[in-house]
Amino acid sequence: KLRLPSSAAHEHLSAVLSTHHRRTHFQENLFFDGPNAELVSNLVALRLRFYDLDSRCVLSLKFKPRISGCTSRIEEQEEDLDPAIGRHCTAEPRRLLEIEPSDIMRRVRDEFDLGVNKGLVCLGIKY
Repeated sequence: KLRLPSSAAHEHLSAVLSTHHRRTHFQENLFFDGPNAELVSNLVALRLRFYDLDSRCVLSLKFKPRISGCTSRIEEQEEDLDPAIGRHCTAEPRRLLEIEPSDIMRRVRDEFDLGVNKGLVCLGIKY
């Protein structure tokens, strides 16, 4: 993400990049945390992103945010997930913790002590 100095700078950048635009994806983003904010309190974000309704689903974990100059940087780990499983987990967030094999969910369970017994909660949705 870039921090631009003005709306004019944003318009200029948009104009330059628009010649390379191929398509716009409809995105639905759902964010999750433990019942006691175990992830947010550690500046970690767990997200399910659906593309173009249910054509693709990506599970991601964002961590270690930092700002360098005018650029925001964050480490991110992503895994593709079957959209049907993603929708099931949206309805029952605790099911995310049962996904195997998943390096992301193993990390959430191990590093943040969010076992199946603790569960997850959906923080909200962003389009």
